[in-house]
Amino acid sequence: MNRDSIYLALGDSLTVGYGAPQGQGFVDHYHMALQQKRNKELNCFNQGVNGATTGDILELIRRDADIREYIRKAEVITLTAGGNDLLQAAIPYIFDGRTTDFIPALVTFQRNYRKIISDIQEIKSESAQPFALKLIGLYNPIPSVQASDFWVKTFNTHISKCADRRVHFVNVYDAFVGNETEYLFEDQVHPNELGYRAIAEQVKKSD
Repeated sequence: MNRDSIYLALGDSLTVGYGAPQGQGFVDHYHMALQQKRNKELNCFNQGVNGATTGDILELIRRDADIREYIRKAEVITLTAGGNDLLQAAIPYIFDGRTTDFIPALVTFQRNYRKIISDIQEIKSESAQPFALKLIGLYNPIPSVQASDFWVKTFNTHISKCADRRVHFVNVYDAFVGNETEYLFEDQVHPNELGYRAIAEQVKKSD
């Protein structure tokens, strides 16, 4: 791999940009903004995986040598993770009101999320190059579902507590409140192009 500047996008379908036209996901918009702000080209490596949980992302980092190399050389890394962990617990609740899956999902999410950040930081410790890690929080696509807001906020609280000098929490929750109809794709889960633009704007604010 060459030594050009790198922006690495890790995560789930939000990183993929599912729900928006090709090239209109938040990664694409943020990549362009980064280049304009820094007045230089950055290679963008989008490693998003549709449906990925925090466990899947952790496994990907640990088994894929190319991704570990991208991490080592990246100046900027964005991470979308946790939405699928929460969704898997929410599905039984939506259909039969069962709440017993939320706590185990939260515990698993917390453990995996911390390990993802720890692994990234360990890999980055091999290089003296400055970097920024952007942790993108969750929005609530189904505010009409009772308890959804509580659990989205609970997951976001954990993500925000992972922030430090080089690790920034990106709050996208507030941007979506009241704008769900405008910002969501037809599946009513993923953002549409406008939603991804809103996410990109929030990521830019964390620079």
